[in-house]
Amino acid sequence: MGLIYRPIRISSLDEKNSKNTVALVDTGCDESVISERIARKIDAGLYGIFKTVSASQHEMTGSYADVILYDLADEIGGQITVGVSDEPFDVDEGIEVILGVDFLQENSVKLDLRK
Repeated sequence: MGLIYRPIRISSLDEKNSKNTVALVDTGCDESVISERIARKIDAGLYGIFKTVSASQHEMTGSYADVILYDLADEIGGQITVGVSDEPFDVDEGIEVILGVDFLQENSVKLDLRK
């Protein structure tokens, strides 16, 4: 099975600043995470301290932000609190959003892995 990518729009809560991009769907990630770069591009207000441990046991830290994530293909989404950290993103791949289980559950996403 390969990686799952989704076209999304991410915006600030006031929806004045948004960006279309591609997100990686990660069913092993409890919380959705965005890069600090994209958080700055959409003027997401950062707050608090985000801490999590990756599957490779690497501790990541950052902030939180409240944003609107909208899956363009399935036309689902809404407001969600995400972790903000550049640590899980490989700059060369251009991925700046990881959709975690929180997004999948909140939007009742059903994955068809037979494709």
